[in-house]
Amino acid sequence: EDNIGTKCFGGKKSVCIIALVKAAGDEFMEKEDLIEISKKYRNDPIAFTWVDGSTQSEFLSGFGLEWAGEPKLVAVKTGKRNRFVVFDGEWQRASMNSFVDKILGGDMMFKPLK
Repeated sequence: EDNIGTKCFGGKKSVCIIALVKAAGDEFMEKEDLIEISKKYRNDPIAFTWVDGSTQSEFLSGFGLEWAGEPKLVAVKTGKRNRFVVFDGEWQRASMNSFVDKILGGDMMFKPLK
């Protein structure tokens, strides 16, 4: 979570996928899923990172979210106007892959970042 500024808002990738999880240090239950998804899309213009959503209520409020104990994915499209979309599906690799595929295919509606 310390590198979110450079990974998402200063990096070379146009989209940043942020996993909102409950972490203990650098460990969280969904880490393996996030690693596998990031490997699949390593050649695409997408960066992956995570934030401990249970301790970052102000960060979550920027996306209109509150920590409810469940992991979430948020995609942020950076540029002149930062925009975002929240993944509403279940935390399963197949549905998360579909979410990323829709972003890459231009089929996802992004909202202005607050």
